[in-house]
Amino acid sequence: MINKKSKTPRLQKTTNYERFPSHKHQRSINEQHVRKLTASMKNQGFIPSFPITIESNGSSRVLDGHHRIKAAKLAGVPIYFVEVEAGPSISEINASQKNWTATDYLMSYVRAGNKDYIKVYNWVSKYRISIVTFVRIMVPNGMSGFAAGRMRTKSEAYLKDLCRIRDKCEDVTGEKAPARLFYAAHSFKATPTLSVDRLLAGLSHVRSKLKAARDTNSFLAVFEEGYNYSRSNRLPLVFMVAEATKERAFITKKKTPAA
Repeated sequence: MINKKSKTPRLQKTTNYERFPSHKHQRSINEQHVRKLTASMKNQGFIPSFPITIESNGSSRVLDGHHRIKAAKLAGVPIYFVEVEAGPSISEINASQKNWTATDYLMSYVRAGNKDYIKVYNWVSKYRISIVTFVRIMVPNGMSGFAAGRMRTKSEAYLKDLCRIRDKCEDVTGEKAPARLFYAAHSFKATPTLSVDRLLAGLSHVRSKLKAARDTNSFLAVFEEGYNYSRSNRLPLVFMVAEATKERAFITKKKTPAA
């Protein structure tokens, strides 16, 4: 956090748009947002009440305000800025301005050279999965850990099995699988003793029901029917998944320290 004992930052003004190098953790520029800011600045100028924030250590790196800098340059108006001591992360600074998306965080860490996030960037492209879905099913410590750079992920082998289920469903139905199918595949895969190969073998026999399924529970019900197709040892798949989900929630609660 910013040192509370430091003096109040002084508001400054400049038309030297090139003096402010980007912070390595800065999210990607949203051109639509820049266009809106540019139109506003052409009418009202750069509002001094909302200055950009730069580091005061001589680097002049921008902590907050990349969109406003680009818009001011396009509008041809002076930039107002303040210098602060380095401390808070770029994502913490921006959180009070415009909410970061999972993609913003991902690309910020990729540009900073974080190997774990570069790996995730490659995975979401290779396996055709949105970053939001990836975080929900592959990152046990969730969005908070992902945003803070402390991400832990399940293995690539785990993700491959989820994609095998998705790809089989797409082959059977001839339609693109919705995100809810991925969540159902995750619930299935996270349940001990269930076989992905056995599920794949049975999905061809439940085509019409796969096409009709729209939410996680209905997909799981179809998975159970396919899993047990022509099998003598029928398993209560939906019940097993529900029990495994409760068990994981209980374990997570035990590990979470009391507030």
